[in-house]
Amino acid sequence: EFEHRDLHWGNVLVRPADSVSLDVRLRGVDIEVQTHGMAASIIDFTASRLRTLTGALAYCDLSCDPELFEGTKGVIQFDTYRWMRRLNQDDWSSSCFATNCLWMAYLAEMIVKEKAAALNAAQKRQLREFRKRAAQTLSCCDLIC
Repeated sequence: EFEHRDLHWGNVLVRPADSVSLDVRLRGVDIEVQTHGMAASIIDFTASRLRTLTGALAYCDLSCDPELFEGTKGVIQFDTYRWMRRLNQDDWSSSCFATNCLWMAYLAEMIVKEKAAALNAAQKRQLREFRKRAAQTLSCCDLIC
């Protein structure tokens, strides 16, 4: 079990990919994922929640940082924190994989807003469709399968 819980724009590093595809395992099934020339790395796991294979639980109780939820309404990053809190009912020890999907929706929205000049109309449409699906999906595995 893993949730990042703070996957904003600054916590995703993007670089040119070394290969055209990656072999990954999802739900015990090996699949090939196209890179489209880009590779991403996720950083800053401070706010994350993780349950290890042995059952140990590590998480950050975000309710101890109320300012996180007081950011400007309408700013998608701060709205995402509030949406996460609503989903998990402010119980940060509980598992709520939908928080990962909220961050996928956030990232899709940010790409459309901040990189619009680099995108064609079809790419923008695909990202907006992905954002809508992500915001309504309960886990990233369900989102991409």
